[in-house]
Amino acid sequence: MADGFIGQMMEPVEFPQMATPTHLPEWAVAGTAASRGNLINSLSLDFDELEKHIQKLEAKYKLAEQRELARRVDDGRCGDCLVGYGIVGRILKA
Repeated sequence: MADGFIGQMMEPVEFPQMATPTHLPEWAVAGTAASRGNLINSLSLDFDELEKHIQKLEAKYKLAEQRELARRVDDGRCGDCLVGYGIVGRILKA
């Protein structure tokens, strides 16, 4: 769906001729040996260990939802609304 929207964009788009290098934060994963220690994954073949990790992530996501959701929602000051984000949110707003 996203590819279809991008392929039918109406706004003009300009691409820079050359990418400008940016300074990556020290926690970023750059695909280099130096940043390999920053890579985090949830691959675990031990079921008990994986279950603990999933529970930890679930608690983390619930906490983030409680803290962040109220700040990021724009209800458009309407009571009975349709909800969308990205290109769909833009269409609904129009």
